[in-house]
Amino acid sequence: MGSGVVVVALASTIRHDGRGGVADDLGDLDRYRRWLRDPDADELTRLALVGLRRAVRSLFAVLVAPEPPSAPDASRLLPVAEAVGRINAAVLPTRAVLEWGDEPVARVEIAGMDAARVDMAGAGAAGAGTAGMGVVGTSVAGVSVAGEGVAGEGVAGEGVAGEGVGRVGVAGDAAVRGAVVVDGFARAAIEFLGSGERFGLRVCRGPRCVKYYLLAHPRQGWCSPACGNRARVSRHYHRR
Repeated sequence: MGSGVVVVALASTIRHDGRGGVADDLGDLDRYRRWLRDPDADELTRLALVGLRRAVRSLFAVLVAPEPPSAPDASRLLPVAEAVGRINAAVLPTRAVLEWGDEPVARVEIAGMDAARVDMAGAGAAGAGTAGMGVVGTSVAGVSVAGEGVAGEGVAGEGVAGEGVGRVGVAGDAAVRGAVVVDGFARAAIEFLGSGERFGLRVCRGPRCVKYYLLAHPRQGWCSPACGNRARVSRHYHRR
């Protein structure tokens, strides 16, 4: 799972609810746990991820300009410097460590957190899809995210839900595990926003849609075929 898919998945937790309104998959602890597919996820991590999402969506609004930003939070966008600072602050200070007991084991230690270690075994050499930047694996610290309403298309589009590679082992309490999850999304945001992939970001103009999406091909006008169909139906209706 590439960094763009991961960070758009986070932004897409604000979405159309299918009834003319807006849903928030991080709106409370139960919804957050369903989205993250982690029944033990804690409230402090949810709040941290909500703050990180606001920073990401604020920078997304800058990237899609002069197009208007996604409507739900258009009046609550952070200044660029504050959004950048919030993303950078969410990244954990880490170092790679080699341990040699019965067999060699590669781990990542998190500075300032007692007994906080991430087992890199099976994590794609410290994070395939994140340019080897440290803690996260291909599914953001090994945690998959669910689709819209936990059913249907993936959070950031098809092929996202259920794409996890299994949990990366994290030693430590819930706060440590939560910090690793937030770190994963923050690193994905940094990699995406600092790469040429960001030029493919668009805001969907489908009726009632509030998503940002990544271009799959140059002529793509909507986040999904369903949004394209709704737009065509809407145009036909208004021509009558």
